[in-house]
Amino acid sequence: MKMNFTPEEVTEFGRDLGDVWLAGLTPSERVAGLTPHERLMGLTPQEQLAGLTPQEQLVGLTPHERLMGLKPAEVLSNFKPVDRLAGLKPAEVLSNFKPVDRLAGLKPAEVLSNFKPAERLAGLKQDEIEELENKLKQLKKQVH
Repeated sequence: MKMNFTPEEVTEFGRDLGDVWLAGLTPSERVAGLTPHERLMGLTPQEQLAGLTPQEQLVGLTPHERLMGLKPAEVLSNFKPVDRLAGLKPAEVLSNFKPVDRLAGLKPAEVLSNFKPAERLAGLKQDEIEELENKLKQLKKQVH
């Protein structure tokens, strides 16, 4: 008895036979010998991450990959202010503040303590400088 099969029918029969054979294996037998990448190939990202804690989901990701797609406000909302500033130099932090905000809460003496006398007088008019000199002379007389 001679049977004539087309190549397509032989292929289909082979697939069916393979499906029957795979159905008889346990899940661990089916994935034995596959690399992790091969095991995960057919799964969606949601299926791959199902059942993992956030910490487990982040293992192996670079900092860039962890932050991908997040807005700066979303990232920073998870940090305390002190943690947001860790590792930054004062100049890096202060460059983001307006001058008026940088001086808020400081006493005049604290603001002026880092200036040389000439720098303190910069921007003053001549009559304002003379007025300050007169007040200084009066204070010196009162001390003596």
